Parts: sequence; structure tokens; C-alpha cells
Amino acid sequence: MDLKFFRKEEPQSLKPSRRIVIASGCRGCGVSFITAFLADGLKRLGTVSISEPGRPYFYNALSMEKKFLYRGFDPFYEKIRRAEKINGVNNTEDGINWYLRKGDDFEPLSAAELFRSYHIPGEDHCLYDCSGLDEENSLALLLEADRPVIVVDPGPVKLFESRNFIEKALLKLTDPVIIVNRMNDGVYIRELNRFLGSRNYFSMVSVPAEYTYKAEYAGIGIMEIKKVSEELSETQDILLGLFK
Repeated sequence: MDLKFFRKEEPQSLKPSRRIVIASGCRGCGVSFITAFLADGLKRLGTVSISEPGRPYFYNALSMEKKFLYRGFDPFYEKIRRAEKINGVNNTEDGINWYLRKGDDFEPLSAAELFRSYHIPGEDHCLYDCSGLDEENSLALLLEADRPVIVVDPGPVKLFESRNFIEKALLKLTDPVIIVNRMNDGVYIRELNRFLGSRNYFSMVSVPAEYTYKAEYAGIGIMEIKKVSEELSETQDILLGLFK
């Protein structure tokens, strides 16, 4: 695919001030966690949307069916597939406008559908969770982002699986935000630094799985858990400095 495919001029009044694309080189690196973490902080700075051009997660994880039981959930991706107008979608809940796939929608988007889903008008910060999106399209979206974010899991197997994607991304992107997720005392820092070269990266501590499970059972965001918020609020503030 021609990576210039995603370039499109929009009327200034409809153009979001910032498109933030979050991607990784393999599954399970924590892209959705980082997306939610960033969105939770960015909603203090302006309007925020989250879109899922890749694999669905948030609709089920946050119990959207219950949250929108009495007002209905506007099916953004169903509109795209039916080639309907997508302006005016309002699934705002907890300070975020959710442009989500339903939990059972695992069908890959066509190039045209992916193109349309990338141009969401009206939000100050538009976050694109590329979990499960293929390497070619993830790179295409990263190249078109106002702020590309690469999520890295420092585990040796994950680093090996991500190697080709990360090498291509770092060659093509001039100033990506690299977030090493699940940093812990077992990480061999020298090897991680060798893997990432001279690029600066931001470290995120490992959040115990029990808190992720607790959030999903309750249908809430991870930062709504008091212990997690207390632990990560300072980290969140520092990271937001990269997006102001």
C-alpha cells in the first residue's frame, strides 16, 4: 500500500488539532492500556476521542452496552461499512467520545474503510488504538499521525517479535514517542537500550494484572481504581508533557 494513501486535506473547521496513533509490533504489549491512560490525562486538556481501527476491546471491557442502555450507542464502524455519514457521532461517556467497534466485530477494515475511520472531525485529541492492526496499516497510520506512539514490551520474546516493526518505524518516523510498558526490575536495561538504539523512551511501570481484571469486571477505566491512580498520577502528568 502507498503510505501516502492516508493524506487528505480537510476544512480547517473540521480538522482535529491532534491525531495520536498508538501501535506496537506484536499483540499483548499494552496498546489499549496506554491508549486509555493517555486519554484519561488528555481529557483535562480538551475534548478527546478514542477510535479502534484494529481489534475491538473497549466496548466489552468498559461494559458500554450497560452504559448506553437508555440512550443508545452510535455504531461508528457500522456506519463506515454502510458508507453513511459519520459526522456528529456522540458516544461521550466519562469525558471521552468513543468511536468503537462492537465487541464481536473482528472483521478487518478495507483500505477505504480504514481511510474513513482515520478522519474523525471535531475533537481536540483523537487517539487511535491500533491493537491487532496489521504491520503495513499500523505503519501507515503512524506516519500520518501528529504524534505517533510506539508501545514496547521489554520482555525478550516480545522484543524479538516486535523487532522488524520497530526497526521500520524508527527508520521512517522522525520524532515518535516510545513507551516501554511493563518496566520492572527484571528488565536487562543494557539490552533494551541496545535494541532501541539512541532513541529516548518513556518507562511505564508494570501494573499488576489483578487491577486490570478488577477494572474489567467493574466496567471502569484502570485509572478509576484508587490505588492505580495514586501510583500512576505523577507518571501520567510527566507523560502528558510530551503531548502539550
